[in-house]
Amino acid sequence: MKLINLKSILLIAVLSVIISKTNAQEGPYFTLELGYGVNMNAQNYPNMYDVSFLQESNKFSSIDTVFTNYVYDVTSTQKKMSFGSGINFGGTFGYMINDYIGIELGIQYNIGNKFETNQDSTYTYTTVTEANDETTTGVENDYNTDVYKMNSNQFRIIPSIVIMPKSKGIKPYAKFGVAIGIGKINTSSEVVSDYILFDDFGNLIGEFRSITLRENELSGGLALGFKGAAGVIIPINKQVSFFGELSAMTMSYAPKKGEIIKHSVNGEDNLGDLKEYAAYYQTEYVNEIQTDYTDLDLDSPYKELKQYYSYGYLSFSVGIRVSL
Repeated sequence: MKLINLKSILLIAVLSVIISKTNAQEGPYFTLELGYGVNMNAQNYPNMYDVSFLQESNKFSSIDTVFTNYVYDVTSTQKKMSFGSGINFGGTFGYMINDYIGIELGIQYNIGNKFETNQDSTYTYTTVTEANDETTTGVENDYNTDVYKMNSNQFRIIPSIVIMPKSKGIKPYAKFGVAIGIGKINTSSEVVSDYILFDDFGNLIGEFRSITLRENELSGGLALGFKGAAGVIIPINKQVSFFGELSAMTMSYAPKKGEIIKHSVNGEDNLGDLKEYAAYYQTEYVNEIQTDYTDLDLDSPYKELKQYYSYGYLSFSVGIRVSL
């Protein structure tokens, strides 16, 4: 009889603990999430703007007269961008210390959007020459198309503090913390130049095309920032919940070094030629530059001032939360 009573007491105690844990918010958990971010704190960067450039040059020359008339038409469009925009996926491991406050360690991988600009230039040179009662006309058309691309993928570690008001059913929450990013910035350029020459009868004399391809990799150092988020947790059962979250992050990154990893002209790889001297294919980004142009060191990386790149984003994500 006493044994039965002892078993009953133990059973009631265990059930009480289980029920209290089910109704309480404290304890460990993990989440998995997927989201998409758009530009925030976007910036302008060198070469990352669209250009349409037209120049016409008309030159007339005779024995006693020479003049040249120039016509320009230029349209430039600036592009603002942030490398934080794109697809974000990852997860967190957290622990609710009590019914209101928790701590969380998150990891996130960002597949950044690719940014592209086009800079088109057209040059038309017309030369009219009068000499010995004869008039000759020469026409040369030059076309240049420069395409610049930039993108970055980044791995992030995000420790945060979680605030969650005690409630039944749908649970709102907020969290904030620091973000530490590790990644690289990839840039590429394609420069296509066409030269076309006609005689005074409009006949093609000659044409030439040059295509230069180049890829750079910027790396080194850490990206630092802050992240804040707010969302709601919708319970599915006692352990598993669905959540939706709106988050914002501000972050900047200044690479420490850069390197040309591909370079070709008209399909011929000439990266080996550039690697003859470090200054031709490697760059070191610094806060201050003092250059002695009388004694340039070509065996050391070329120095440029640091450029800070924005990784800010505004993102919406969804995921699952599992209580342990």
